[in-house]
Amino acid sequence: MFRQGIVVGGLNSIDRNLDPETLLMYPPSSRGGMDIVVNGIVRSGAESLVDLAAPACNSRLYGGGGPGAAFYGATEQCGTSYAAPAVTGLAALVRQAWKALGHPNMHDPGHLLANVILMGDGWSATSNTIKASGFDDRSGAGRVHGWSPQSMGLFYPPFGWSCHTRTFTSQSQQEFFYVLGTAPLIAEITLWKGVMVAEETDRNNAAHFSMVVANECPQPPGPPVVIASDSSYGTRKRLRLTGPGQIAGKCLRVTITALHLPTGQTRKVHACDYFHGGTSTWH
Repeated sequence: MFRQGIVVGGLNSIDRNLDPETLLMYPPSSRGGMDIVVNGIVRSGAESLVDLAAPACNSRLYGGGGPGAAFYGATEQCGTSYAAPAVTGLAALVRQAWKALGHPNMHDPGHLLANVILMGDGWSATSNTIKASGFDDRSGAGRVHGWSPQSMGLFYPPFGWSCHTRTFTSQSQQEFFYVLGTAPLIAEITLWKGVMVAEETDRNNAAHFSMVVANECPQPPGPPVVIASDSSYGTRKRLRLTGPGQIAGKCLRVTITALHLPTGQTRKVHACDYFHGGTSTWH
């Protein structure tokens, strides 16, 4: 059984005056990594225990008890038990949007899992920076941002997102997809994110994949230019591009490669991407 669940870390949202983009981790929140064995070698802490971070503090209103009782005030309660429902609710909204758009694989857990991870803004709690790739063992794919599978003001199909499932049967096998086809992307696209999830069933004999996004129409003309990559040993990969320098005028191709596949075995991989226009923090 591959890891279908999402582990949510908590953000310290007790101060309502703080900008959501500046929230840090709630100190007791879970953290750390899981070991994975790839090609007989133990990769210590390779898989982050945390996938996303969401606000963990909520106000609890209280009164004198009973209908019509006087309202006395509110207390703050914090914990990841409050953070997890926020992610669950956003996942439900994404799935509802899928249904409205006629997504053919709306019941696929791999697609939904990849799309939920796409909600992360890439923030690393360890370095307090936005990372272009990979997962942080405290904040995972970053602070959760709600999004809808469409892009305001952009009129391309498939409305700013796509999902792909590929089966790998041999080592070094490569599978790829383009972001909105092979044509150069317009400057109005200001953020692109991609996530890959491997259906890994044996962490003691795991496969190893890389995820690379490259520009296939560089100027002056030449070979493809790699913009970002994730070849970590975890079963989940994440990439993030921002601004005109990484997106506008680029022909983006995403390539997934089986760097190691256990002999005689196959692995299924789900990859989803998402883009939008506007500021890099607006979804």
